[in-house]
Parts: sequence; C-alpha cells; structure tokens
Amino acid sequence: MSLKQTITHNLLNILGWRTKRHIVVIESDDWGSIRMPSKKVYDKLLRAGIRVDKCHYCMNDSIASEDDISLLFEVLSSVKDKNDSPVVITANAVVANPDFKKIKESDFSAYFFKRIDEGMKEIKGCENVLSMWKQGQNEGYFRIQSHGREHVNISRWMYYLRNDFPETRLAFDYGVYGISTTITNEKRKSFLPAFDFENNQEESIANNIVADGLKNFENIFGFKSKSFIAPNYTWGKSLERTIANYGVKYIQKVAQLLENEGFDVGVYHAGMSNEQREMTQDDFINDRVQIICATIAFGMGIDKSNVRWVIHYNLPKSIESFYQEIGRAGRDGLPSDTLLFYSLADLILLTKFATESGQQGINLEKLQRMQQYAEADVCRRRILLSYFGETTTEDCGNCDVCKNPPQRFDGTVIVQKALSAIVRTEQQIGTSILVDILRGNNTPDVSEKGYQQLKTFGAGREVPARDWQDYLLQMLQLGYFEIAYNENNHLKITSSGSDVLFGRAQARLAVIRREESAPAKGRKKKSTIPVRELPLGLPNTESEELFEALRALRKRLADQEALPAYIVLSDKVLHLLSTTRPTTMEAFGNISGIGEYKKKKYGKDFVELIKKYV
Repeated sequence: MSLKQTITHNLLNILGWRTKRHIVVIESDDWGSIRMPSKKVYDKLLRAGIRVDKCHYCMNDSIASEDDISLLFEVLSSVKDKNDSPVVITANAVVANPDFKKIKESDFSAYFFKRIDEGMKEIKGCENVLSMWKQGQNEGYFRIQSHGREHVNISRWMYYLRNDFPETRLAFDYGVYGISTTITNEKRKSFLPAFDFENNQEESIANNIVADGLKNFENIFGFKSKSFIAPNYTWGKSLERTIANYGVKYIQKVAQLLENEGFDVGVYHAGMSNEQREMTQDDFINDRVQIICATIAFGMGIDKSNVRWVIHYNLPKSIESFYQEIGRAGRDGLPSDTLLFYSLADLILLTKFATESGQQGINLEKLQRMQQYAEADVCRRRILLSYFGETTTEDCGNCDVCKNPPQRFDGTVIVQKALSAIVRTEQQIGTSILVDILRGNNTPDVSEKGYQQLKTFGAGREVPARDWQDYLLQMLQLGYFEIAYNENNHLKITSSGSDVLFGRAQARLAVIRREESAPAKGRKKKSTIPVRELPLGLPNTESEELFEALRALRKRLADQEALPAYIVLSDKVLHLLSTTRPTTMEAFGNISGIGEYKKKKYGKDFVELIKKYV
C-alpha cells in the first residue's frame, strides 16, 4: 500500500468517542522517574563543569515531595465543574529507577532496579508520596497510567557505562543517568527512549522490561493499567503485542500505525524537551526517519526541500495555517501532495475554540473559510489564490476536485423536504431526529414531540437513511442550514435555504457514489470512490450503556459461530446503532455497513436489544 492508501484505509472508518461534556485533558509526565535526585547533586554537577542548568530535565526534574503533592491537591480541589467534579490529571508513571549501588557493586556487569515503593521511602520528605498518589487516584484527582518500568534505555546506558564514557560515568557517580548530549561532549544517542531498541537482542530485553513493568504497576497500585504511554513515544511492533497481552487497550497510536506499516517515524510536539525536539528534527532533516507525526509546533522554520507529503490529520483552524503548513512540501520544485482529513467533529471543536477566543468574530470567519475550502467542489488552487488576493480563470488540473469532478443533479425537491421539516419543528431538532422524520421512523424522540403529525413525516421514506445523511451534509456545506452550536446543535435555516425552500433558487446536489459489493464472477466491477461516512447525528446522542450491550451481544453471536467479533458487525456499525437506535428491521438495514445478509441473520437479535433502551 502507498502511504496515502495506508492512512486512508486505517482512518476512513474511525467514528471516535463522543460526549456532550467539555473536556480539557491535562497530562503530567514521568511520575516516579528521578533524573536529578537533589539540589545538592545539581550544584555539584555544575561545579564539575556539567551544564545541567542548560538541560530542561536536569534543571527541573526531581521526585515530588509530600509538600508538593499536598499543594497539588489544594490547587486541583479548588476548581470544580458544574457537577462538582474536580480537575483531573492523567499521570504517566514509571514504577522503578536504576539501583545505582547494586549496579556499581556488580562492576557494571549487570543491571538492577529499585521499585518506587521502596525508593521513595529512602528519600526525606517523600516517605508517604506513593500513598498520596493512591489517595489522589481514589478521590478522582489523578488517573495513573503506565509509562513503562523505568525511563531509561537500559541496553544503551549500560553499554556506555561499561565502556567508561567519562560524562556518563561522572553522572552515574552522582546518581544521575539522564544527562543530555547537548550539554556534554559525548557522541551518543539519548538514554531517554526506553524502548528504542536497535537489534533483536535489545528488542527481546525491551519486551521483558515492559511486561515486568506492567506486572509491577499492578502490584504497586492495585489495578491493571489499561493505557500505556511509551517513554519518548518510541516502541516497536512486538512491544505492542506484549502490551496487549497484559490487558492494555490504549496506546499512542498515529505514529505506531505508520511504524507498523514499515515506515521510520519520528514524533514532534511542544510537550517534548528541547533535546528531544532537536533530535527528531535532525533525524528528519538528515533522512534518518521518513515521516514526522507532529503538531503545529513543527511547521515553523523547517526548510527541508524534499518533503513529498504533508498530511493533516484534522482540519486546520484557518487557511493561513493550512497554507503555511502545506508549504513545507515540494520546495525542490518536484511534484508533491497534500492530504486533508476532515470531519464534522473537527468543525464542532474548532468552532467552540473560536467562540471562546478573544477574537471570536475573526476566528469564526477564518474557520468558515477553511471549512468552505475543505468542502469545495471547485478547483482548490483557485480558492487559495483568491483568498490571498490573486485570481485565475483556469483550474489547476491537479487537485482532487479537478481530477474527479462530482456529477450533480437537480436536488431541489430533496432539499425542500428537509428544510420544510426543520421549519415545521420550529428549528428545534438535530440531524438524527430530522432523518427519522423524513424516513417516517416513529421513534420515542419523534413521538414525544408529536412530530409524527407533521406533513413532512415520511416525506422522504424512499431515500435510504445513509443517503439522507449524505444529502444533509451537502446541504450544510452549501449553506442551506447551519448548526447552532450553542443550542444543542439544532439546525437553523439560512437565507440561502429559504430561497430554495420557497422556490426562489434551485439546489444542485452531488450524486452519491457508494462502494459496491464484490462483483459476481465474470462481471467487471465498476470504478468507485470510497464512501464518505461522516456521522451527522448530535455528538451527545450515543448511549454508552447501549453500546456496551451491543458489544456483548456481538461477542455472544460471534462465539456461537467461532468468528472474530468484527466479522459480525464492525465497531463503527455498533456506534451507529447506539446513536440512531433503530427499532425496526427496515431501519436496522438502513445503517451503513449492514447489508441484506447481515440484516436477515442478525437483525432480529439486535433490534430486540435496542428496543429495551428506547
């Protein structure tokens, strides 16, 4: 597979988890990892000529004391949400540090570690820190997750110790391992990426270490870590399998996705140290890695002439940002490509950020222009040129729109039916209920409001539900209605929509092209394009309880047939079922991903279950 195909294949059907809550994620790194044991050691290293004052980790990193944790409790408990819930920190915790004394006693022939529950008791002012961590976990202030056993590449560190590298030995004598190469004269790789193995032997060692780390995590904290953050976001395929065997479900994923496909990947973001970012940048500039998975922190100042691809995982906040970022590609004048992934969820999140910013009007307008670019059915180069004050009368012939122009039809009647339903509900519904009204599905939400009495109830039952979802997305893109994000995402008719509704303008919609099932033997398969499945239902409509019940039913049905669960129904289909909650066989069959065969085979079981939750 090409890179484009790989990313598209893996990301096309990711539905994601949705919630109506406003969430700020605070991640705190390297709990338990001691790279600078004390201020006393810090001063000694300075006097020895080691510029630890120039190293972020050496300058600031030491174990938090009981007083530190008490102050953290005080700060976190001082802020509550409307449900009286406190601020929560996700704590990436290691469970051990090198045992310097035993390593030295072995004359550097063997590695030893000391668990944090033992090591903290030996540090003045830290004797009760671990119990305070557990208290924070129990009271909901901390969410502790595994960050490995220790934050050091054992194979690499021990090699340099055995070979008597002076700065490494000097740091060791003071109980320090993490001295940055940027402040020493040593020509070596960093010790910080614990699982950056270079051969099969190191890979085997790393697998044993991560397994041991997860076991010790459970022993120390009393529960299994369901998530794992590798030190410096670096690990390999086999390590991922080992982690999964110990019950870990969630890991840093995007870079690993590409690495699993055989690509050399680096990671770059603002939360990394200067040393880490410089190393990643240097590896990329010098072609030691093929791909950088980065935040916008990477874009500025990178002048690498032979970048062939710039891929946006999410919608940028403005055309200015987008243009600057794609400008990293093709500086050598050779053909280069950009790929933009975009979903309605991106738009909702960025709209909220723009609304809460200090320049609401400007930022919302910039976001709207970016949305229009992403959804455009005209040459994208012409849009960019026009935005920056240049004009052209010719299409570029290279963008996706030019190469694959959509076929359009007169969709005025379809648009009028949808807009009429919105108006008749006094513009107080979201897209999921709108589809139910148009399809004539008498769901609890519909009957509760009496929407089954509307003239438009069932007016579009000849159009499949998934087609309605696609048409509604087009209507949104064309500006016939907008989403009122401050009113539970209710749909509001625009002036352009009113023109179509009352016959003053015509609406042209794109013909929906869907991927066909496998052709019969001897029949030529028609060329198709991937289905764009962007759920338009409200972000807060999914029932987590129903989703888990659907998963349990799927597992039972799969076990009966000795099949993998995803063969019965994919996770995406389960998310759609828990969102739309079909209560008839017909409605069940209209869910994207459910064909006639699965409708007949599994429909009764799933519909009966769903009825219990509506």
